[in-house]
Amino acid sequence: MPPDTTAADAGGLALERLLTVDQVAELLQEHRKTVERKARAGELPGVVRPGGRAVRFRADALRDWIGAGCPPLKPVGRATDPPGRKKRA
Repeated sequence: MPPDTTAADAGGLALERLLTVDQVAELLQEHRKTVERKARAGELPGVVRPGGRAVRFRADALRDWIGAGCPPLKPVGRATDPPGRKKRA
């Protein structure tokens, strides 16, 4: 991954570099469907949803995570037992 994770727009404002699913799949040497699944499960850092079904990843978050040895992340999102559902005995 290139060391520069920001881009400057015409006004000189630093913008965070975002990667596509395909770019992350290539970087991690994973299939794009695996990257999508891991993003949904909260297993990848820096997930950004700019709108609709689009998914992007913050390059700096991925770089830091890879540099740390890809440690497991705390799951984000739905709990294992959604509220209102009763377990069978």
